[in-house]
Amino acid sequence: FALVFNTLLCATNIDSQKSSAIKESHHHEAPHGGILIELGDHFGLMEILHDPTKGTLNAWFLDGCADNYVRLVRQKIRFVIHGRFLKKPIAGTIPFELLPKANPLTGETKSSTSQYQLVHEQFKDVPRLKGMILNVAYKGHDFINLTFDTSPSY
Repeated sequence: FALVFNTLLCATNIDSQKSSAIKESHHHEAPHGGILIELGDHFGLMEILHDPTKGTLNAWFLDGCADNYVRLVRQKIRFVIHGRFLKKPIAGTIPFELLPKANPLTGETKSSTSQYQLVHEQFKDVPRLKGMILNVAYKGHDFINLTFDTSPSY
């Protein structure tokens, strides 16, 4: 009995140590190579990707582990960009909206989708966008004032 108990105790300690190490080094990869913004404490994620060649800003909504897409229903994602990061720099912040993007391959529609996008001339040929998502409703919760910086070194 003592041998079995000690074996179980060691196994439990090893599992506990593994679990602690996993928590400390817990990291999620953005599926599209963008930056991840946490929505709550491991509740969900928003990936943002800026393509300066096309002048696009895309956002995808994901579960807390970045494994599955989460569809949002009928909303526009309002955000601001610091004017100094735009193609024609200006003072202050400029408001924009990410609009829902349909995807026939996944069956997502503009009224139920995990992807949002904006194509804008001001986003072209600039290496970095820095701003704030003003409000997004995700799984019944409102998240406000989420800062982001698309710089790879951020």
